[in-house]
Amino acid sequence: MERECDAIAREVSGYYDGGGRELWLLLIDEHFHPGGLADTEKLARQAGVTQETHVLDVCSGMGGPSCYLARTFGCRVTGIDVTESHYRMAVERARQERLEGQVTYHLGNALDMPFPDGSFDIVWGQDAWCHIGPAHKGQLIAQCARVVRPGGRIAFTDEIALAELSGEERELLRKASALMDFQTLESYAQLLRENGFQVQEQENLSAELAAEYADYRRRLEGELKPSLVAQYGEEGYRKMMGDITPFFDLVHKVGRARFIGKKL
Repeated sequence: MERECDAIAREVSGYYDGGGRELWLLLIDEHFHPGGLADTEKLARQAGVTQETHVLDVCSGMGGPSCYLARTFGCRVTGIDVTESHYRMAVERARQERLEGQVTYHLGNALDMPFPDGSFDIVWGQDAWCHIGPAHKGQLIAQCARVVRPGGRIAFTDEIALAELSGEERELLRKASALMDFQTLESYAQLLRENGFQVQEQENLSAELAAEYADYRRRLEGELKPSLVAQYGEEGYRKMMGDITPFFDLVHKVGRARFIGKKL
């Protein structure tokens, strides 16, 4: 019988392989998260990434941020992602950027990471942990705590709940972008504390996210519409907008936050 976490991983991979990746690449850059390059750089500075740092990028996607960290800061980066197509794209990106000796990737589940205890200086994530279901979010943070060294850091951004989401709203968000769980600002901080992290920074980025969502919607309904209709047809475009519109409509309930924690 398939485990729930494996079923969710398969659903997330299916979403990206089924057109989700192409849609979001139209809206955001190769860093593949809100805020783009500037957000990656800010998180790196706050986390204290240096040339001596070994970073674990949990849910590393197509490798944009991890290759940027290695190229910019000279650090070592290890990435892990459950979507095979993303893993292969990340490996190819590192090869093209001649970073093979500095950046390595693993195909695997973040809930069962194949790394020894205390292997990394920083555990890193950007807007991907919302793809992990609520029953397993504690397991994810526990795995992060296990593989980071004492005194090391956890640094991540993720989508959060700003208000109570109904079951129907959660299902709409799952359909729109394979989003499985939204912690609150405080529940994420509590998970960090329960797993041995001292929360050093927690910042609510929801206002910035709302502005980005408004821009995404404007572009999809305006400048990007002709090319999308040409590619998918009128019916395909309407279905795409029907699927993703709830994501934009619920911006008053779904926000974003940045966390930095130190492993005690």
